[in-house]
Amino acid sequence: MQSFVGLCILLGLGHWVRTKLRTLQMLYLPSCVIGGLLGLVVLQVGRVAGYPLPAVWTAGWSALPGLLINVVFACLFLGVTLPKLSELWGIAGLQLAYGQLVAWGQYVVGIGLVLAFLGPMFGLSDLFGGILPVGFEGGHGTAAGLGPVFTDLGWDEGRDFALAAATGGILGAIIVGMALVNWAVRHGYTEVKRPAADLSADESAGFLPVKGRPVAGHLTVNTDAVESLSLHVVVVGLAIFFGILLKEGLLLVEAAIPGLAQYRLLASFPLFPLCMIGGVLI
Repeated sequence: MQSFVGLCILLGLGHWVRTKLRTLQMLYLPSCVIGGLLGLVVLQVGRVAGYPLPAVWTAGWSALPGLLINVVFACLFLGVTLPKLSELWGIAGLQLAYGQLVAWGQYVVGIGLVLAFLGPMFGLSDLFGGILPVGFEGGHGTAAGLGPVFTDLGWDEGRDFALAAATGGILGAIIVGMALVNWAVRHGYTEVKRPAADLSADESAGFLPVKGRPVAGHLTVNTDAVESLSLHVVVVGLAIFFGILLKEGLLLVEAAIPGLAQYRLLASFPLFPLCMIGGVLI
């Protein structure tokens, strides 16, 4: 329970710090990222000073990202009306093309640098070439979800490198991105729907105005039978279950085809994208 309390304290502190520092508000830095950075500082300073945080306060933290990323992906399509394929392509076609260009470009650059320079110079694993896309184009969830894959391939450090790259990626994207947005606004390259000067102090700090707060939702079942939140958890669990079934199906296919088992391509495929498909099925 101490580790749960520790996470709650860090998240609360992250939000409190964000409400007090205008710079963080202007960067639109999420409270969870600020809380994580505070936790990183506390852990490292305590370790250097000879007063490390008791393990009970961080127990289970390392396992949470790899588990919760499955929940995140399972929920992506729940409650969403899927458009027709032709309509979907018209809406997302350009973004899909751009995303693939960025993704494959990062793989080519990362793997190319490792094979040509970084690997021979520093003796790095070839798997280091995947850190760039996993951390930048993917993020913390992808890094955590691929942690077991790195371990299965004999490179336990891959997860830590990927998480570090994801942290650098999100900070760089927010800081550099906001600088570019502000530059574009000043030069008239963007459509400003609401100037920053029109935002109240509460809105900048992350609070919604009392008269403009949207309704979060409506209960769908009688609480005498089951709590609505509990029923939603059941739906999420079913989506993850379908993802697990798909994963098991991939393993059966791999076992049935000679040669596939040797390279473990399907076995190394992470669970979380399959949980997203499970959410689509639900």
